[in-house]
Amino acid sequence: MRSLFLKRASIFGALFFLALPIQAASYCEPQQTLQWHQVDYVHDGDSLRLSDQTKIRLIGVNTPELARDGRDEEPFAAAARTFLKEKINQAGGRIGLAYDDSRKDRYGRTLAHIFLPDHSNLTEQLLLNGLGSHIAISPNLGFSECYARAQQVARANKRNLWEPNQQLIRNLDQLNTLAGGFQHVQGTITRIGQGRDNIWLNFGKKLAIRITRNDLKNFHQWHPTTLLNKTVEASGWVYTAKGQKRLRIYHPSVIHVLD
Repeated sequence: MRSLFLKRASIFGALFFLALPIQAASYCEPQQTLQWHQVDYVHDGDSLRLSDQTKIRLIGVNTPELARDGRDEEPFAAAARTFLKEKINQAGGRIGLAYDDSRKDRYGRTLAHIFLPDHSNLTEQLLLNGLGSHIAISPNLGFSECYARAQQVARANKRNLWEPNQQLIRNLDQLNTLAGGFQHVQGTITRIGQGRDNIWLNFGKKLAIRITRNDLKNFHQWHPTTLLNKTVEASGWVYTAKGQKRLRIYHPSVIHVLD
């Protein structure tokens, strides 16, 4: 399925941040026939419901959480939902779906790349405007590098989530109080562990990045073991296992060398 998408070219080179232009054209265009549907309801910045009641989760972006279940609303959550809703309304509620290698998430939602009638990619638009964070979860990696580039443009422009006062990046000193959920973390890789199934990139004893050996095929330009003693930034969902905070990554577009 992934070969049907726009041919991917590496945008990170040796994983260092690139100097990106202030504006970016759309690069995440569909290269397969889209399936067109009407939208019934927009739940938040990264999920919606079609008129046939199918629940859709946008691939490649995680937007801030709205207030629910006693949790406070995260910054720009309402703005992300409004942005997505207005874009869809301007298109008369009509969107095109393009699928990747896996069509369902663990909640039963359909996973898709979402396009408007002009073929603009809504995940890309959210990322360009700094209203969500790029995520890359195997096997749905069709536009990962393109989406990462869109995020870099927003970051260069200091758009919304990337405004300096948002302090989106968490350093090691903040990890002791770090709750679970989606996070951007920064620190130095002090040890690399290798097991039968996983490679572990350890930020001291405070956090370990997990890369499964099955996902190493995505790291074709470099190997995770080259990151020893490097200061890196990584993003994903932080969870606790065996008393340790962990973060799993599937693709090199969500981990960057800073030195």
